[in-house]
Amino acid sequence: MILLAVADRESTVTELVATTGLGQTLVSHHLKSLRENGLVVATPVGRSNVYALCCDAIAEPIALLSTLAGTTDCPTN
Repeated sequence: MILLAVADRESTVTELVATTGLGQTLVSHHLKSLRENGLVVATPVGRSNVYALCCDAIAEPIALLSTLAGTTDCPTN
């Protein structure tokens, strides 16, 4: 969810918390992992960091995932 949100628009942790509904600690934990694996970059802006996708090379696969996530129907039992 975080990658999809960041692919949609550059965001701060606070914005990602609001977008994803996840807690701040969990969002920060996942962003750290995404940064360490080179999928997102953080740019300091004032007292916050703004997160964005690392590069155009992953933008297309993320867009495909976004499309699939929006159209996949989960069966209910």
